[in-house]
Amino acid sequence: MLKTIKELLKKRLVGPQLMKSHYSLVDEPSVIETEHYYDKWTDKYLDSYGDIFQAVRPDSDEAFLTYLKEGIGITNGMKLLDAGCGICGPSIYFAQENEVTIDALTISNVQVEIAKKKIISADLTNKVKVKKGDFHKLDNIYQSNSYDIVFFLESLGYANQLDSLISGVYKVLKPGGCIYIKDYFFVPAKEERHFAAQTETAVEVRREYCYRLLDIENLISILRQTGFYLVFVRRREFTDDYTKAANFEKRNGHGNVCLRAMVNPYPLYEPLELKFQKIG
Repeated sequence: MLKTIKELLKKRLVGPQLMKSHYSLVDEPSVIETEHYYDKWTDKYLDSYGDIFQAVRPDSDEAFLTYLKEGIGITNGMKLLDAGCGICGPSIYFAQENEVTIDALTISNVQVEIAKKKIISADLTNKVKVKKGDFHKLDNIYQSNSYDIVFFLESLGYANQLDSLISGVYKVLKPGGCIYIKDYFFVPAKEERHFAAQTETAVEVRREYCYRLLDIENLISILRQTGFYLVFVRRREFTDDYTKAANFEKRNGHGNVCLRAMVNPYPLYEPLELKFQKIG
């Protein structure tokens, strides 16, 4: 990763594209790096977040999970794929609420072992299956044309090959199936000082969380080129509660990266939800 803010600023886009996005300025996390990060940090996330590793959320877990279920569009009889599932907190809830089957994938062995115990405890072994794997290779792990929905809950920022990842999603979805993404995206910067503040935040988030903030235009372009059409792009429709995020950063010395960004006078990034449907 580039070492200094000055180095990043020197590499910014020029002309009409000046200060448009930091996405190309901060390197992507490697698969091995993400694996090591979550093997090390999962217990710390559990301590602060409980079973739902989501920073942007309302104060009620049940209200949040209901909101996610409705946004994803989960109904009885569906086959779902949770890509970057953590310890399967949301997937366990979805399987309890609806007659669905869910395949869940994480890169972390630690998360797999915790998730398996929670699935057994919830008596859902016939509905939720978790395994270790790289979500860049979905089409090598799962059968083609087999899922109604593939969803990413604050996990897409760990991708390092978005084109091939989205291509894999397309292949494993049934014709007419959907991809749902809830994640963080850059806000366009209009002034140099805003761009500098955003760049500093992007570097901090990458360093502290092993995570690269996303670029909405880049992602939508990839989705469209792959063969998806828009269902919706929207901001979250709930009031944020940052208590769990604040506790996590306070306990673990993450320097209030998220909280500083949220209270900054100029928005540095924003949480968005996207849903696209496979053509065919």
